[in-house]
Amino acid sequence: MYSRLDPCEHRPETPIPVAFGITDLDFGGAEKSLVQLVTRLDRSRWSPSVVCLQPEGPLAETLRKAAIDVHSLNVRSWSGAVGAFRRWRRELIARQPAVLQTFLFHANFLGRIAGRAAGVPLIVSGVRVAERRAKGHLLADQLTHRLAEAHVCVSRAVEDYHAAAARIPRSRVVVIPNAIEAPSANPPSADRSTLNLAPAAAKLVFIGRLEPQKGLDLLLDAIARLPTEKRLSLAVLGAGPDRQQSEQQAERLGIANLVRFLGWRPNPAEWIAAADALALPSRWEGMPNVVLEAMAMGKPVIATNVEGVADLIEDGRTGWIAEPESPASLSNTLLRFLNDQNRWAAMGAAARQKAASEFAVAAIVERYERHWLGLLERHRRQVRPISHFIVPNYRH
Repeated sequence: MYSRLDPCEHRPETPIPVAFGITDLDFGGAEKSLVQLVTRLDRSRWSPSVVCLQPEGPLAETLRKAAIDVHSLNVRSWSGAVGAFRRWRRELIARQPAVLQTFLFHANFLGRIAGRAAGVPLIVSGVRVAERRAKGHLLADQLTHRLAEAHVCVSRAVEDYHAAAARIPRSRVVVIPNAIEAPSANPPSADRSTLNLAPAAAKLVFIGRLEPQKGLDLLLDAIARLPTEKRLSLAVLGAGPDRQQSEQQAERLGIANLVRFLGWRPNPAEWIAAADALALPSRWEGMPNVVLEAMAMGKPVIATNVEGVADLIEDGRTGWIAEPESPASLSNTLLRFLNDQNRWAAMGAAARQKAASEFAVAAIVERYERHWLGLLERHRRQVRPISHFIVPNYRH
């Protein structure tokens, strides 16, 4: 006899096998979120394993240190997708998971097909961003979304966009945001004097890949519009195809002495600690992890009003919000930031409190567990007979 599935009231006789799939395991917001989730699952209830499509990245070792099995399909281009499908299908048949949870488009797409072919009872896709450029991605989602029982979106705005664009019934979409582990103490600050920047009223940090999505060009334009006596300095952490173009833009705007391009850094938290605020001028997002990281460290944030930002930032309380795609609005928002200098500490404290109370890791992990268990219970009631894939008997 199967009893009601509730992670707080019941434990399985044996851990439920749950498989995860993701495009890669390099350092990135989605990748860190997956590692955070997988490593914090209750092992008395869940037996996790991870597949990544591309060759292994550095986070694979983090998972192995947590005694989690990781398998790479070594896909280097779409030409290898058929072979990857076959290998992933064999992997799933061997492991017989009750749930397959995937993250990011390529793993979502291939995982739905491989999971269905392997007979996985429940397939859940993870939607991390409102993808506005790759129309082919939306078409693929429209064609295959029915292969998944549910789609987990990281913010309300992503839910709205993806449900409409991919034509997914709202009943199959749920919002579970990213999580953040609040540090017990902030890391040591990077030495701001080493940047050799011109004196400025405040120090901002930008962290992200240097590409159009992240909107660094908008931020540079906005800084150039500030009155000379109100200008601020900017440390740019990140690599990407737009670096040279961004450096040339700073020169052209006459603000090269206020901006330093530091490239990719393994210790972004040190630069957040050294800054007065984080700036994120994105054109689109999902739920930006870097904003959560800054909030957890007690730093206010200046960001454009794109997907996920309104879920995180309360304008005038934990940060400042500008209109997207508008250097003029962003410049005015920077002025608000500069004029609020006596409130920076209080706003940072409010940001830290919000991150800790609403986005704690334990609470977000439990939301995933409850979602999977609810789907498994519904599947149990709908499918007869119950196969060996389904959740084992629960006991008090």
